[in-house]
Amino acid sequence: MSQNPGSNPLTPRGRRQTASVRLNETGPSAAAELASMMDPATKSLADALRISYRLLLASIVVLVALYFGSGVQKVGESERGMRLLFGRVVSPNLSPGPQFSAPPPIGEIVKVRVDEQSVEITFFPNLSDTEQTSLNKDGPTVLAGGGPDSLDPGSDGQLITADGSIAHARWTLTYRRDDLRPDESERNIDPDHLAAIVKAVARRSIVTAAASMTLDEMMRNIPDSGRDPETFRTLEQRARDLTQRALDDMEAGIRVQQLVMTQKFPPRRVMPDYYRVQSAESDAGAAVLEAERVWQQSMQKTAGDAAAVIIEQIDRYEVELLRGDADAAERTLAAINKLLLGEPVEIDGALLNPRVSGDVTSRLDQARQERTTMVAAARSDAELFAAKLKAFESNPLVLVNSDWADAYSTFLARPGVQVLLLPPQSAGRWVLNINRDPFLAREQEMARNTEEFQRAQQQRVKERERAQFEQRLGSSGTKFTQ
Repeated sequence: MSQNPGSNPLTPRGRRQTASVRLNETGPSAAAELASMMDPATKSLADALRISYRLLLASIVVLVALYFGSGVQKVGESERGMRLLFGRVVSPNLSPGPQFSAPPPIGEIVKVRVDEQSVEITFFPNLSDTEQTSLNKDGPTVLAGGGPDSLDPGSDGQLITADGSIAHARWTLTYRRDDLRPDESERNIDPDHLAAIVKAVARRSIVTAAASMTLDEMMRNIPDSGRDPETFRTLEQRARDLTQRALDDMEAGIRVQQLVMTQKFPPRRVMPDYYRVQSAESDAGAAVLEAERVWQQSMQKTAGDAAAVIIEQIDRYEVELLRGDADAAERTLAAINKLLLGEPVEIDGALLNPRVSGDVTSRLDQARQERTTMVAAARSDAELFAAKLKAFESNPLVLVNSDWADAYSTFLARPGVQVLLLPPQSAGRWVLNINRDPFLAREQEMARNTEEFQRAQQQRVKERERAQFEQRLGSSGTKFTQ
């Protein structure tokens, strides 16, 4: 069987058909074509990396800004700040407001409170809740006479004074840190223990101060008779000074504002008797002050501003008389007269001209008036005597009868004389029984008794004044002889 060679697909002629894929040899042109195909992807990747890098830089910048911004802190109005750098204080006193410091751990700002702080210190016996409430409401007198006969040092607080007495007190301490050196307190005292340390120092100072004064000085805040008033300081003043001195020695940087004793009272068992004595002394002091006030008013009423000077010169005059110095007494008397008359006078080298007023001026005016009246009366009597003398020389009988009639009329006008009118005497004998008027006799007796009483009263006043004068002279060392 013969076949057609052109119809066999396996023959070379039959395999020559159009190719679906043409393969070419690789070379420089193929590499360029591949590079052109990969360039958009690389560019996209580079852009993405560039954006990420920029975002990373921005984040780093923000974090760095936030890190350094954390060093800005605000110091309050009641605070002072300290700037630290590597643990060392570089600015010890930062004022209130925003302040910058290197952020931790390089640096920081430590805030220190400088406002006032208070603490209460008590030296009280062990009280029940009811007693404590009554004490706060009505004062320490509600505790009078109660409580046990003894005190337990472990639970009962007390102060021992210089005279061995016991007292109880409650104190309020107000302090603050030194706003000029806030670092001093922060360096030397742990802030967590500051209040306890200040309270302990104050307690020790109070105990020391109480041991230096008596119970009366503590309760009344006035010195005893044996203490110099110029150097006396109250318990509060002493305790405050001791507390401040101790804190300064510790370099605590604390300033004590106030140390006030809000309550104080003696032991409960002796409180009624103590307050009774204190009340009596207070009444005596008030009586003395009242007497001094009355004395000042009396002196002002008597001689005004010149009273003190006049009394001083009168005392001086009396002493000079007792010493027998007549010349000095005469000079002092002249000075007294000038003072009474309101004239300037030189005393111990000083020219004085105090204003005289009151009873002295009225009595001097009355004396001047009486002197004028007495002179006028004496002149009138002299003129009357001269006139009667001329009348007697001309007609003695007329003058005698006239004077007798005047004398008789004056006698009848006396209070103790009773006048009885009788009819003319007739023949026979008259017998009259005359009794004194009982009403008139009683009035005369009352007048006589009043006059005697006034004389006796004046005599007693003179004797008392003389006794006081002799006592004053005796206390001054001058011997009085009568």
